[in-house]
Amino acid sequence: MKKYFVAGMRVLGIVLVAHALMLLGADKISTIESGGVRTIRSLEYILTLYGADPKAWHMDLSAPLTMAVVTIMSLPGWASWPSSAALFHLSLVRANKAQKDVPRTGLRSQLCPL
Repeated sequence: MKKYFVAGMRVLGIVLVAHALMLLGADKISTIESGGVRTIRSLEYILTLYGADPKAWHMDLSAPLTMAVVTIMSLPGWASWPSSAALFHLSLVRANKAQKDVPRTGLRSQLCPL
């Protein structure tokens, strides 16, 4: 079960990085089309394009959490997706490190010495 979770998280991370590259390319194309005026779409704008309303998410939060959410929503869309993919990767590295600390016995230790 754990190997499917790890595989799913890695695929999700790859999809998030690919999505970030597409957003970066779209921002570059928009900049070229507007005659050199830099166009950078925020995460809030990207989520609005997808049909999600990010302003409704932070209405009931406390002041520090609201400021954190507003700060994250103001990041460029292409910068926010890889950071979440990096967090997925760090959680997987930590899980794999904990798994490697378990002593290996039997045939598996002979086939995969670490």
